[in-house]
Formats: sequence, C-alpha cells, structure tokens
Amino acid sequence: MIKRVLFWSLICLSFCSCGPSFHSFYAEPEQVDYEIDHQLYDSQTLDQMDVSCAFVGDAINYVIFQVDVMHSLDTFVEFSAHQIRMVDMRTGLVINAISRDEQLDILEYEQKDLKREKRNRTINDVAWVGLNVLAGILGGGGSAATVNTLAFSVESSFYILETRRDFDIVNGSIEDEMKYVDEWTLGNDRIYPNENYTVDVLFPREMDLNSVEIQIYLADVELGFPFIISKRKLE
Repeated sequence: MIKRVLFWSLICLSFCSCGPSFHSFYAEPEQVDYEIDHQLYDSQTLDQMDVSCAFVGDAINYVIFQVDVMHSLDTFVEFSAHQIRMVDMRTGLVINAISRDEQLDILEYEQKDLKREKRNRTINDVAWVGLNVLAGILGGGGSAATVNTLAFSVESSFYILETRRDFDIVNGSIEDEMKYVDEWTLGNDRIYPNENYTVDVLFPREMDLNSVEIQIYLADVELGFPFIISKRKLE
C-alpha cells in the first residue's frame, strides 16, 4: 500500500514544477590522507595496525562508509557491526551500524512483501484495465492503440514499483541489493595478519547531522575518524 501511494505521489510531483527538492547525505573526513577513485580517506596507524575510513555514498535507506584494515598481529582480529558506530559530535547521539544479517532480513521481508503485493496488484490492475477498455469501446475509442496504452501503463507501474533506489546504488533489484549486502558489507568477520581487508559499513540515514565521528574498536584499540556532514541538493 505504501509503495502504491509513493508511486502516485511521484506521478503527481512529475507534473508539479514547484515540487519539493531532494537532498542527499554527504560526508567528508576532517583530515584527508589520500584519495582513490574520488573517495577521500582518513587513515590511522596504531599498534601494528593500519585502518582507513571513507564515505562511499547515500543509498537513501542507509548511508555507506568503507573501512580498510591491514595488521601484522600474531593472530586474526574479529570485526563486527557491534564494534563500529557513528556518533553525532553535537548531541552525542550514537547511531549503530547495521549488520549484514540485519539488512538481509529486512530485504528478504521486503522481497516477500513485494511478491504478495505484485500478485494482488496484478488482479486489481487487470480489472482496472478491463473497465477502462470497456469505457473506451463504449465511447467509440476502442482501438488497438487504446488497449496498448493502458497495458503499457500497467506494465510501467510494475517496473517503477519494483525498482530499488538503493542499489547501483539506485537502479538494481532487491536480489541485486541482497547480493551486494551479502558480499560486501560488515557481518561477523575475521581479519587475518597481512590481509588487505576492506568492507562497507551501513548506517541508518540521519539527515539532522553536522559532524560525526566514526568510532571503531579493533583488538582492544579505539580509533576515531571525524567527518563533516553536508546536504547536497539534487535538482
């Protein structure tokens, strides 16, 4: 039901020149040590461990940071979503990372919900098309073009409602996003000595932020990476 309301809201906004603007979340490290592929990294070295952190992007339902780790300790280092958090430097609000399993559970639920909605919508839309075709025929406009146009409208609504804003990060399917989350995001990981470890960390999208610190706890060591938050208007 919510997706259907959003769909019609988007249609209405497309005809309104003064519709609301959209702002994206952007974070830049206070200290930039290096840049790779337009990503700005803050890097710290401590106790045989090199850790870097960068902002990756705004995925609408969450924001993504990247963490890179290299260490030369005697054994592996455990790293999970419980060991990293985002702290609002103005209010002290703690924003916990979203674990891989948590996000996969959300997507699996959405996937099942979408399939149920699609089945229900198919029945409703077929009835809606039938009524409109009948009205067109009764009105003298029952041409093949009329039928094709109505059928295309229904087909388009499927594509719009099934589109995930969060992958590619905008254009993929739920299955694409599930694959991304499973393969690239932080779960209950082990970082082995001299491994070039890199992982994406998801956080809930909070727009009322000005500056944050990404706090990471690894091998009994606490590291902090300050970021300045800005909102970028998308036309």
